[in-house]
Amino acid sequence: MNKLFVFEIEKADKFEGIVTFRNYRGHYIYANFWGIDLEIGQEYIVEFFALEYSLEWETVFSENKSKECKFEQAENKTAYNCYGIIESINPTIVDFGDFKLSIGEFSNDQKVINDYIYWKIFRLDVSKILKCNG
Repeated sequence: MNKLFVFEIEKADKFEGIVTFRNYRGHYIYANFWGIDLEIGQEYIVEFFALEYSLEWETVFSENKSKECKFEQAENKTAYNCYGIIESINPTIVDFGDFKLSIGEFSNDQKVINDYIYWKIFRLDVSKILKCNG
């Protein structure tokens, strides 16, 4: 889903910590991890899981007036204010410019595909990771 390089690893203990990924644009994405082995400088295919803030439907669809695909760091290192476009539903996949994220079964309505949204992530976690060869 997301092809990213490991730039830095901050371990909280033997099994968990925060990883800093660098994407193809040179932007940095911070995410929590648990129980996975990572190597600095290695490229991975990464899927994320996010704990989101509860937002009203109107807020989700009205707060991205500029129709942007970007994310901004929020209250803590792995929290983000995100602006993106819905690519598909069941599950709902959103492109936030620097990474794609499944936001679950947000909507079953095909009409939301290609709509721009605002999303607020409380905590971004690595959910699945595969090492790229070469």
